[in-house]
Amino acid sequence: MPFIKALGYNIFDPSEVVPEFTADIVGKKGEKVDYAIMSKGNPIILIECKSINDNLDTEKHAQLFRYFMGTEARFGILTNGIIYRFFTDIEKPNTMDSKPFFEFNCIE
Repeated sequence: MPFIKALGYNIFDPSEVVPEFTADIVGKKGEKVDYAIMSKGNPIILIECKSINDNLDTEKHAQLFRYFMGTEARFGILTNGIIYRFFTDIEKPNTMDSKPFFEFNCIE
């Protein structure tokens, strides 16, 4: 949440930041992304948070990929609190890219 706040969003305003946002896809109900940053009632950024000990491997990436397809968001962030990976749909519209366009590590 401090990262979301640092981006300039009001973490206490549910019209801006929605925790446990429902991102259902066809055939799979109850899918929830950890945070959705909203604009005009629609998600614009999805944030999937993992444990600090988690490796942000393809399984974790696949989870964010599913959420991305189930919403109108065009940016996704996958993080374990140390590494932050930023994704969008440059390669194919409405489909999250397989590689992040930006990544940073808070420790290195």
